[in-house]
Amino acid sequence: MVESVKNLKSSRFVDVHSKIKYYGPKEFHGDKGAISTVRWLEEMETIVITSKCSEEEKIQYSALIFKGGVLEWWNTLIMSKGREVMYGLSWSEFKELLMSKFCPMHETDQIQTKFLSHKVVGTNIRAMESFYKPISGPSLVDLDNLPWDPADRKRILDYHPNQRDEIRRKYWINEPCQPRGHKFPKRKLGSKEQHFSLTWFDKYGNWLENSIKADKVFCLCCYLFAYHVGNQGGRNVFSKEGFNSWNKPERLVSHVGDVGSAHNKALKRCEDLLNQKQSIPTVFQKQDDIVKRANWLRLNATIDDCRLCLKNTLSFRGHDESKTSLCKGNFLEIWDLIYKHNEELRKLPKAAGNNKYLSPSIQKDVANCFEEEVLNSIFKEIGDDIFALLVDESSDLSKKEQMAIVLRYVDVRGLVKERFVGLVHSGKIALSHQLGLYIDSVRKDERYANLNGIADFARVMVETKKHISFPLVYRLLKLTLVLPVATATVERCFSVVKNVKTKLRNRIGPDFLNACVVFSIEKEAFESVTNEAVINRFQKMKSRRGQL
Repeated sequence: MVESVKNLKSSRFVDVHSKIKYYGPKEFHGDKGAISTVRWLEEMETIVITSKCSEEEKIQYSALIFKGGVLEWWNTLIMSKGREVMYGLSWSEFKELLMSKFCPMHETDQIQTKFLSHKVVGTNIRAMESFYKPISGPSLVDLDNLPWDPADRKRILDYHPNQRDEIRRKYWINEPCQPRGHKFPKRKLGSKEQHFSLTWFDKYGNWLENSIKADKVFCLCCYLFAYHVGNQGGRNVFSKEGFNSWNKPERLVSHVGDVGSAHNKALKRCEDLLNQKQSIPTVFQKQDDIVKRANWLRLNATIDDCRLCLKNTLSFRGHDESKTSLCKGNFLEIWDLIYKHNEELRKLPKAAGNNKYLSPSIQKDVANCFEEEVLNSIFKEIGDDIFALLVDESSDLSKKEQMAIVLRYVDVRGLVKERFVGLVHSGKIALSHQLGLYIDSVRKDERYANLNGIADFARVMVETKKHISFPLVYRLLKLTLVLPVATATVERCFSVVKNVKTKLRNRIGPDFLNACVVFSIEKEAFESVTNEAVINRFQKMKSRRGQL
């Protein structure tokens, strides 16, 4: 009987494989760029569907056509993750895996740039659409507005391949969704009514999440790395479906499992995500000391360049930043001057790909690092001492409403100081999803009945620990308590905003505008920030092509 089943499977494999060979699929070497990769996937998808392959056979037959570097990469994945895991992927997961590997970000950016500067000759628009459509993929999302409740999140695979690690890092840094102040509903399990136990948050605090919307618990690290690890310990339940058998707490223990369990593998990946030296790009791209020194010199020159532009409220970009331009904008012109007078920089080998640390995104990352260092120095000076919050509102050149926030305090020498800490754009306060959950939670909580004013409301919010579950709502409440105070210092901030956001710079983004205003006002703190501090913070922000 067993032998006949094996013969049946073998004959089916030969039959389907012969059909696939009949259609003559192209071998895949993975060395011809993003568009070639997507077109091969589209062709292969048509063939396996026409040949009536089962889901598990699609990947087996596709892998047979891998050649050269792609085949070596695929065999490495099989050795590290296991044959069952790799051949157990769905077709969509398989496509996303190839896209993330053979459609690199810098190449996609080049294609997008080419598309934006493309001039249509004649009316052959359909040909242009068919050329660029394959690389469109999922759109990028705002990392500051990711869903908080686990039940509202979509799969990590449904995000753009170039943004997945940033999304994973954002969720892991923000920590699991744990609404500690929520009154969890009871449900009948067997002969008793039971509900979620708050003590589980303390016991499994680094990964356990609770969805108020679904009344289920999830595992954050298994959600982030669902298809990278094996299938054990109820991984699908805790990463996709949700667990709510409150009478079976031992399931939480079995989910964690032993040292080599799927959960612990996912947890290790989450921890490695914040460790640049353990990240996937770094492991595959080991660099010697010469390359690291070159990266450090280029980044250090870029930081000096940004420092000069920020200190003097200069615009970064130019109208024409091409190599043949006679005026490429302040940033690139200053960098050329630094390069001209720095002999060590001139002797460096040519940078690979987009690893030159000159792009607008790098400029904004450096500005963000400077801003964080300046604000940290202010908060460190205040410490645990008392301070007042000065707030006023005005509109900028683009008629966008914004609030300037200034802290007033007495320093260690007894001097009164007023320090600018940022702009808050009225349309950017991203708390609508938290506010809806919070209102629903408070309506059902008798402890919030018969309160006397906002101050009493804030006190009860802390007592019930809802300030931990709903941090944005609590921040808005604190702002409301201190809003009545304002001084001329705040008004001077808006004068600086007018100097930064001019008619020629009216498209400057809110985050970059905020950073530029901080530097223009807090020049003394800005001067104290060292390049080394900026480099350290820059390297921890996200996975980088080059290590320092």
